[in-house]
Amino acid sequence: MGKIIITKQNSKLLLSLFENSKPSLFQTAVLPGAESLLGNIYLSRVKDVVPAISGAFLSVSAEQTVYLPLSDCDNLLIANRKLEEADSLKQDDEIVIQISKEALKTKQPTATTKLSLTGQYCVCEYFGHGLHFSKKISPEKKQMIKEAICDCNIPDRKHFSFTVRTNAGNLTDLSPLIEEMESFIHVFNQITENYKHRTCYSCLYKPEDEIISLLKNIPLTAYDEIITDDANVYSLLTNNANHHFHAINKNIRFYQDEMLSLSKLYSIESHLKEALGKKVWLPCGGYLIIEPTEAMVVIDVNSGKAEISSKHKNDLK
Repeated sequence: MGKIIITKQNSKLLLSLFENSKPSLFQTAVLPGAESLLGNIYLSRVKDVVPAISGAFLSVSAEQTVYLPLSDCDNLLIANRKLEEADSLKQDDEIVIQISKEALKTKQPTATTKLSLTGQYCVCEYFGHGLHFSKKISPEKKQMIKEAICDCNIPDRKHFSFTVRTNAGNLTDLSPLIEEMESFIHVFNQITENYKHRTCYSCLYKPEDEIISLLKNIPLTAYDEIITDDANVYSLLTNNANHHFHAINKNIRFYQDEMLSLSKLYSIESHLKEALGKKVWLPCGGYLIIEPTEAMVVIDVNSGKAEISSKHKNDLK
């Protein structure tokens, strides 16, 4: 079984997933309590609609502007006017949006009108309806979960779209899934009731700390222990507000050793340097050269020391 290592790197957190003593995943997150727009839901104001780039620029505060692709405007929640049939986005519209991407270099944050909430066991989408399942859940388990959800008669469930995640397939008691679904319905119902009565730039929803969201996106079967040397992260994970980690029987350990840091113990920096290197070796002996440029990422395939056989041909494609 794997381990999740959470360390502080510069001004961010680094999450490393180790499986069979080798890292299989690296992800970064802002520090607990740090300001982040990602996942926030706002009542924004449209500054400009630019058909030439199929996008619009919206304000979520007096200082912050975000970009919204017009292809994301099939469904809109507009607070300051009635949306007519076949109507389009207009300047000064006050619409509900969610931040889907953080700012990157000179690019502004990206927004979407497709509101969604992601949890440990399910994803809830505001627009849509029905119950969907991860392809990794067996047909028998899908039927069992579907029957259990229907038997619960969750109020307003059919007003939204739910996708049951792979983690739910590992539950013997489905109450955590049901509770998560109910909490998401409550959030969306609150937004529906309030957005027309809120002032522009209001933040209608702010997700939990980013590190918690990252942990929820990792399959429960991939790890059995979380280790961190950051006191704030340890406090966050063991807080009663995040009881789900205890409910799924994941050990949370605080590492303390003045002689050997957690990062050094697991050679995090060496593994990270190797993962970010331009050369990636393949099992067959060949390798890839990955060269990022401003316009694209160029990948060069080299046979290297490879002895090509039928079972390895696909590695070089």
